[in-house]
Amino acid sequence: MKNLLLLALFALTFTAYADDETAVAQPRDGENVENNFDWRVRAAFPATGVAAVDAQVSAFLKNFLAQQIAASSTGEVFAPHNATLTVAGKLTRPSDKAVSVVLLMDNYEQSAAHPSHLTRVLNYELSGAALPFNKIFGQPEKALTIFAARAPALALEQLKKIVAGDGALAQPDADDLQEMLTGFQDGFAATTENYATVGLEPAGVRLYFQEYQIAPYSFGMPTVLIPLADLADAEPNLELWN
Repeated sequence: MKNLLLLALFALTFTAYADDETAVAQPRDGENVENNFDWRVRAAFPATGVAAVDAQVSAFLKNFLAQQIAASSTGEVFAPHNATLTVAGKLTRPSDKAVSVVLLMDNYEQSAAHPSHLTRVLNYELSGAALPFNKIFGQPEKALTIFAARAPALALEQLKKIVAGDGALAQPDADDLQEMLTGFQDGFAATTENYATVGLEPAGVRLYFQEYQIAPYSFGMPTVLIPLADLADAEPNLELWN
């Protein structure tokens, strides 16, 4: 059965759609729907305009989905029980030298109380070369330290806005958020695991947190932007920002 699942998966093609606002809001994923026994997979991502980059993103998605299907019998993340896995995406560009492909993954199992979510970000130079963390920063360990120092306060401000804008949810009052966050401090620690999902933008680096990483599920997956000026000590590769 597992071999059949994998064969079915690798028959999938991932069509890169045009990078425009409509495409980001309404992913054109109709051509990427495949029924794999218990799985229904929809995957699409915005075209970067660089064939080598689009091919690498497609290969990443195929490998990621293959791993999830292969691990489904163990009950790991995205294990399917009449599940729908949707992958959409958007692009962020710090300049004309680089691009970040942000992949937003949603999985919903028929018997689940709510969907589960995961974000992955792939960074590339527009030459087609991948951009690992140590090519974005000359001092990657220092970058992690800056993230850990700046992210909690920025996340707190974002969570306050979520509370203020969603009175229907039984959320803590804004004054209680700081106390609530103390239970999620490990999610801010200066580790490569906590900050494995970063995107490049003109103003700096956006940190994408996974669900439950820094707040309860009902808060979603907050993101925070660290301004480029605050990252000077980490020696960011300024060529990526022109």
